[in-house]
Parts: sequence; C-alpha cells; structure tokens
Amino acid sequence: MIAAPTTTSTLVTGLLVLGVVIALARTVFRLRVDYGPRTAATFGWFALLAALHVVCAATLRNTLLPPWTRISAETLEVRTGGARPSPNASSAGRVVVLPEAPDLAGEERVADLASALRQYPDTRRIRVKGAGLVARDRDAAHSVLVEFHPSPLPAGLVELHAPTQVVRGAAWPVHGRVEGVPGAIVQLLDPAGVAVASEKTGAGGKFALFANPRAIGPAEYFLRVVHQARSLAPDVTIPVVVARGDGLRVLLLAAAPGPELKYLRRWARDAGLDVRSEISLGAANRLTPATSNDRGQRFTGVDLVVLDDRTWRALGVAGNRELLDAARAGTGILLRITGPLGASDRGKLGLWGFTSRPSPTLAASTAKGSAAAVASALTLRMPSPSVSAPDAQILRDPRHGSVLGVYRNEGDGRLGLWWASDSYRLVLRGDAVAHGAIWSRVFAELARPHSSHSTPRLDQALVRVGERRFVCDIGEGALVRAPNGHEFALLRNATPMPDGETVRVGKSRSAFATGNCAAFWPRVPGWHEVHTNAGAWPFHVRSRLEAPQLFAQLDREATLQLSARTAPAVRASGTTRSQPRWPWFLVWLTASAVLWWLERASIPVARR
Repeated sequence: MIAAPTTTSTLVTGLLVLGVVIALARTVFRLRVDYGPRTAATFGWFALLAALHVVCAATLRNTLLPPWTRISAETLEVRTGGARPSPNASSAGRVVVLPEAPDLAGEERVADLASALRQYPDTRRIRVKGAGLVARDRDAAHSVLVEFHPSPLPAGLVELHAPTQVVRGAAWPVHGRVEGVPGAIVQLLDPAGVAVASEKTGAGGKFALFANPRAIGPAEYFLRVVHQARSLAPDVTIPVVVARGDGLRVLLLAAAPGPELKYLRRWARDAGLDVRSEISLGAANRLTPATSNDRGQRFTGVDLVVLDDRTWRALGVAGNRELLDAARAGTGILLRITGPLGASDRGKLGLWGFTSRPSPTLAASTAKGSAAAVASALTLRMPSPSVSAPDAQILRDPRHGSVLGVYRNEGDGRLGLWWASDSYRLVLRGDAVAHGAIWSRVFAELARPHSSHSTPRLDQALVRVGERRFVCDIGEGALVRAPNGHEFALLRNATPMPDGETVRVGKSRSAFATGNCAAFWPRVPGWHEVHTNAGAWPFHVRSRLEAPQLFAQLDREATLQLSARTAPAVRASGTTRSQPRWPWFLVWLTASAVLWWLERASIPVARR
C-alpha cells in the first residue's frame, strides 16, 4: 500500500490514535473501579480488547481515507478502420474492435472507446492500429496514453482545404493532396459539371486550384481526380456559400484607356463592387460618370483608389496631399507603375514612406518557379533604383507566390505600389480565374475594411453525419433546420465556461452548449440552415460514405496528435489508484461488533 501523506490523513490518524488511547484508559479505569486494586483482568482478554480497538481505528481510517495501491500500466489494443488482423493474436493481449474496423474473427467488438475503458478500468495505455480514432473516441483517449500504429493511407484524395464561404468575384482557392497517384490530374467542376480549373499534381501529390464563383447563394462544386483517362473515385463535393460582399467603393484613375483598365473594371463590376472611373482623353478632356464629385472631393468616401503613374504625376502637389490625407483617413491607394520612375517621382514616393536604394536595372521581369508559374508570368515594371520601406509588406501572386508589389500602412489606410502592368493577358489567354484571384487579393489587402456584421460563425472542419459541428456567436432563439424539415434549438450558456467543459441543455439530443458556442450533431446529409433573428446561414453536411480517404487522413492526424501529447515514458511504468472502501468497512463493522460484545460480557478475573 502507498499512503498519501496529506494534512487530512494526518489529522484523521491522530484523532483515531487519541481515541484508542482514551478507550484503553477507560477500560483500565473501569477495571480498577469495579474490581478494586486487588484484582487484575486476564492478560489474554485485555490484549484482545486492545487489539480490537486498534483494528477498529485502523479500518475506520482506511474506510474514510482509502489507501493508494500501485497498479501496472495495462495496455489495451484497439483496432480501428482499416486495421488488419495481428499475425500473432495470442501475444496481442487484450484486444477490442471499434465499429469502424472490419470484422476480425475471435476479437471483442465494442460500441466505442469509452465503453472499452469502462470495461477494462486498469487500462493506462492503448495501442491504436488502423486508420485512427474517429471524433467520437478522441475525448475518451485523453485519459490514457496513446500509442499509434497507422495503416497506409488509401490512394486518392487525402487532403482538401477550401473555404466554405466566399465573396462573389473573389478568388476561391482549393488546395489539397493526392496520395499514391503520381502525375494525377485534379479537375474542379462547377455545379453544372463543367471543368473550370485543372492541374497536374506536383511534388508530394499537392495541387492548388482557383475558381471565381458568380452566383449568390449555396453551391456545390466537385473535385475529380483523373489518372490514365479515368476517374479514380467518385467526385468529392466542395460546398461553398457565395455572399454578395461589402460592396467596396472603388475609384479608378487612368491617363488613357487601355486593356489593363478595361478588364480590371469588368472584373470589379462582376464582383459586385461600386466602381467609378476617371479616364483622361487628352486636351484636358476626361471621361467621368455624371455623378462624379468635384476634383477636390473625389477621394471622399472611397475605399480604394487605383491610379497609374501618369495620373499620379498630373495630380500635382495639392492632389498628392489630398491623396495622402485620404490614405490617413482609411482609404487604400494603389499606384500602378507602368514605366520608369524619375528622380522627382522617387522624391514623391519618399513622402509616402518609401525609400530608394541602388539596384541593378530591371525594366521587365518574369516570375520564377514551376513550369506553370513561368507560363503564366506577368511583366513586372520594377523601379530602378528599387523602392521599398522598412515596414513594407509584399503583395504576392496567390497562385505561386511571386512578388507583384509592396504596400505599407499610412494612418488608417494603406499605400501600395504595383509592378505588374499586363494582368489582362491572363484574361485573353482564357485564365480569367487567375486574373480575378490576383486582383481580389490586392483589393482585400489594400481596401478600407468594412465593419463585419454579427453573424454566426461555423467551424471550417469537414463534417459528416453523426459528428459534432460548432456554431458560435449565436443569439437567443437560434435554431438549425435540417434538409428534412426538422428543427433543433441551439441553446447557449450566457456565462463563458472553461475550455473543454460542456453541459447538456434542453431535451434535444442534438444541441449542447459550450461557452458562447453551441454544438450540433447532424442526422441527415445535405444543406442545413442556422436561423437567427438576423437571417439564415446555410452549411453543408456530408454523408458517412462520402470521401472516405479525406476522413481517414483527418482521423490519422488527430490520432497522431494524441500520441504526441505526452511522452510515453511518463506513465509507462505504472500508476496508483485508491483501493475500494467496502472491504475496510466490513472489517470495521465486524471488529466493532465483537468489541461491543466483549465489553458487555462478564470479565474473567483472577483473585489473589
């Protein structure tokens, strides 16, 4: 036995020892009073009485504070999905099979990991074999050490990263990885089944695709992996909700019409932006909308100003001061550099916070990288000497990361320099998606941020039927409407709770609250909707049989994180636990009954 020397146990032990001493002193005093000094109790009877007092005290102490005992670190082997039978089943020890695992003859099948741990309470380590623990079993695995022996991943799409909510006209990136199929072609299909993007997998089977959704509302795109002119598996659904966006107010200034400005205006209007343009036609003539503000107020209330270097020079000192004041008030400014900059231009950029430093002359440059990146490279008009700033941030091409410009913060706004002068060539080559991806990234970085409305936040994880999904920032009266018409109330606790703590709310089996979020367990696949007083927000749930490779990879990564949570040597040798109380209580009850009987029986004495 291993006793835990705490203050409480020491106090209880001291009180019980004092009680034994008082009880024995009382017995001696009783003998002296009843039988006088010339009598003495039989030594054996008195020794038995003293021993029973000690036994009663010791067993009462162990009943109140059970002693600790060391137990061995028992290992339980857990078979999950994709697990194979052990070649030497007799040496595997205790083995349980979870519902996802295939039928394995002669091995015990359990409903979940928590049930197995309750059935074998001595378990301190589990050896997981197969694809890994599903979401249902990961919480129970936190109480034990996890040793993971993963099975090989199935061939096909094993990683997928795509946003579930995008803005119309903005680039929609889809990244992922294909396992075991080198040189596969990944195609992104729109809701009509038309391929809008495709790419051959690169090193490690990775790929990156972009789409430009235009229709407002929920839509289902599809990802197809093709190898040797045939599809490897059923298409994987990529649900996305296309929102209208904030309607940025954009002002385009140009010294002359051109294809760059033409296709930029077309993309901005298709994206739902509020676009106003001013184009110089020469001889002091300008093409402006009828509602254009006065020259001294045209930057007022604008979220982003895009102008070329010729227009920037024509603004003069007063115009540049007005432009800087607008930037400090929150307006984003993007200067498109279409030619070489002179000394006076670099001096004006010094007022913007950019400094010049010597560099090799570079009138035009192409991006470096993969073959696909070089094929879609843009002409870069980089100034010489180069212009930069200590706090400058880089504007990159979202496709392959090449540098297309820089920007820095100025007050509440941002000032940016743009090297690429011919992004319209992407549209002419039929790659309008790449054109939209570049400009949506630039506008998102530089434009004045709009205050976001209070809307529910949905976790971005892949969710399928029967697995938990979190909905946060919800108000009172929020509910989830399933595709079959059933509604489930989402109830939250107004008081934030500690991390990881959950509480059952209401009578529904589908809604639990944790902190300021609610968790929902969907029962049917398809589009669900979160309804609040402010509106409805859809989200998608996959079926249990869809995209098994994706969920196998998710289970694998989550189980690997569990196995790396604690060093195996920390608890490998064993642990301690308290002994049960009931045996000590029975011994105390028996000893107390015998002691009670002996104290009331006739005392054998020997007379001198």
